[in-house]
Amino acid sequence: MLATHLVDLTGPLDGVRFPNLCVACGVTPPAGDVPLEKMFRRTYHESPTTYEYANVRVPLCARCLTVHERARGPIDPAALRRLRRQWALKILPYVFPTSAILWLLAHLTPLLARSGTALLGRSRNWGDLLVLGIVLFFAFCLYGFVRASLDAGRPLVDRTGDLGDAYVRTQRGALGSWYVVPDGPTPPLAAVDFGDEQFEILAPNHRTFRFASADVAARFAAVNADRVWDPASPQARQASRVQRLAVVAVVVAVLGAAVWQLLPFR
Repeated sequence: MLATHLVDLTGPLDGVRFPNLCVACGVTPPAGDVPLEKMFRRTYHESPTTYEYANVRVPLCARCLTVHERARGPIDPAALRRLRRQWALKILPYVFPTSAILWLLAHLTPLLARSGTALLGRSRNWGDLLVLGIVLFFAFCLYGFVRASLDAGRPLVDRTGDLGDAYVRTQRGALGSWYVVPDGPTPPLAAVDFGDEQFEILAPNHRTFRFASADVAARFAAVNADRVWDPASPQARQASRVQRLAVVAVVVAVLGAAVWQLLPFR
């Protein structure tokens, strides 16, 4: 990996600020920015593996933008075909119930109009209220199925490659779906990298940014000075002490409970 100078920041990615210079060459003012997209695999002991998508906008100068666009080829068509088939299979269970509810609501519309007119007038009865309740119930079901079918395609990840800490590219698909495909960085984007968010007990979550240029890293730290995480800072040392005390307290509590269970006079 080309990027070797490290800066740790706390807080969300959408608040990250870059200095007013190209992060690739480190000299020229930026002419635009491009997305740097990553996918992280999170593995838990007793929970299923999940994938976390993250991205930042990286400023580049005109020359580096040209190099980036030339080096960036189209997304692999085979990967897009796999993801489209995956999307079709995911929304298939929702097609029939959604169509059935739409058909039913279309046939209930005239009855709903008559019941609504009656409810607004003086001739109110339980039948009109029942029709209104049935229509509202199926409308709520329709909303749920539509939301589920849209969420089924957000995102669709091509897992044929290693997604442990991967550069990716995204593309929008049908009905709000979007496809995530592993893809290496272009030479300008290889000058900057960021890792997954690190979670610590009683300490702010933080993630590491890596830069090829020491000057760019220093300026990046300066414009994000309020968010820089320093493991040697008083806040970090205090959080580390609290973590150690919490571990000791848990161990003492477990040992105390075990000894209490073994006492003969209980």
